[in-house]
Parts: sequence; structure tokens; C-alpha cells
Amino acid sequence: MLQIKDLTIIHRGDLRIILEKFSMVLNDGDKAVIIGEEGNGKSTLMKWIYDPELAEEYTECEGERIIAGEVLGYSVSSALMESVRQRSLSGWQKNCFQEKT
Repeated sequence: MLQIKDLTIIHRGDLRIILEKFSMVLNDGDKAVIIGEEGNGKSTLMKWIYDPELAEEYTECEGERIIAGEVLGYSVSSALMESVRQRSLSGWQKNCFQEKT
């Protein structure tokens, strides 16, 4: 079981509120998806769930995390990383050819 109670996350750099009074419960067997545009705090939330100190390096966080008998892991998908690398390389190659013509 994972429970989050009244989580508020504020980015220290620009004082932007990433989450405000967010609460949720995931019980055994539950699944959840976090969807949002780039830069809206998905990774920050995942870092906070995994280890609040990871997010507190660059945010102010207030709230409660309750984990009952769960082992948490946090990693970026290798398929996602390969996709990002390919798009970055493709964009770089395209820019190089455009500059020469």
C-alpha cells in the first residue's frame, strides 16, 4: 500500500506550485499512470515517492508518504532513453545538413 496525504510541492527556482494538497492511495494490485506535459512535475513526484530527499534538493515539499510493506524502485525506461537519444541525434543531423545547404 502506498498512501500520499496532502502533498504540496513548490519549485525553489521559480516558486511554481507543482502539486497542491495532492492525496492518493494505491492498494495491492492497483495500477496508476502519471500523464502530463514535459516540465510539469511527473519525475519530481516519482522521486518524492521513492525518496523525498531526492525531490527536496530543488523543491519545497510538504505532505505525508505512507508505505506499508512495499519495496520501491525508480528508473527511467531504457526504451524511453533510446527513443530520446534517437530523436536528439536525428534532430542534430537534420540541423547540420540544413546549415550546409
